[in-house]
Amino acid sequence: MAGLEVGFIPIEGGHYYRDALEEVVRAEDLGFDSVWMEEHHSVVDHYWPSPLPVLAGFAIDLIGHARAFLLLAGFPLLALLALASGRVPLPAVSAAPARSGPRVWSLLANRRLRHILIVSAVFNTAWDVFFFVAPIYGVQLGLSAGTIGSMFGAFAAATFLVRLVLPSLARRVREWTLVAGSLVIACFVYGTFPLVAQVPVLMSLAFVLGLGLGVSQPMVMSLLYSAAPEGRVGEAVGVRTTILNVIQTTIPFLSGALGTAVGVTPIFWTMAVIVAGGAAFARGRR
Repeated sequence: MAGLEVGFIPIEGGHYYRDALEEVVRAEDLGFDSVWMEEHHSVVDHYWPSPLPVLAGFAIDLIGHARAFLLLAGFPLLALLALASGRVPLPAVSAAPARSGPRVWSLLANRRLRHILIVSAVFNTAWDVFFFVAPIYGVQLGLSAGTIGSMFGAFAAATFLVRLVLPSLARRVREWTLVAGSLVIACFVYGTFPLVAQVPVLMSLAFVLGLGLGVSQPMVMSLLYSAAPEGRVGEAVGVRTTILNVIQTTIPFLSGALGTAVGVTPIFWTMAVIVAGGAAFARGRR
């Protein structure tokens, strides 16, 4: 039949990844036109709850890192082309009136706000270190890019699921108690992760870490809004964003240097100590 295209859905699950990759390669050899990925949440057997990291892993394994990154670069390129076409309306921008007042960095003199920014920095360091160091550890174990992507898919699913129940938790538990508990979870995962080599266990730990760190953004922003002086919430958010950008710039460099010198295990354990300190710090806040 003219114009008929045939798709293919591989078997799913983190521990079936190699079989799924072989099926994809075989499907391409047989002339299939496409591969479909399903998205599963709240199911057992390590199904893929976040298919995009898995698809990125497939691309790396099938066409190599360079071509996979070029493929990924196509998505922001499409967005740029859409903006350049003028068909996507953008809101008008008006210049903000000049005003005199305290400098932005004077917000750091606010003791309560300063404590929130410290905890926010710990959370985001824990988040960035995991996404930088976990793939290195996976490569050392001989895991494929797709398997590592599946691990991050489990992490992403956990952050999604925990935020579904977070409003209910926040009504029953104090914000700082939730923050401290999530950092305790992160401490456990960071201390355990480099001791494990089995893929299902690594995916389970990534899922548990996602449950802990998934609390960070909503809780920190809630605390930030309540602590910021009246009329200066935007400035407080800007200070937090600046601190996070500094962390995102320095953590890969520091992690890479430390990993080259002593390996990734000390990085995981150092991070476990840092988040443990953050949990102790948060536990004493009101």
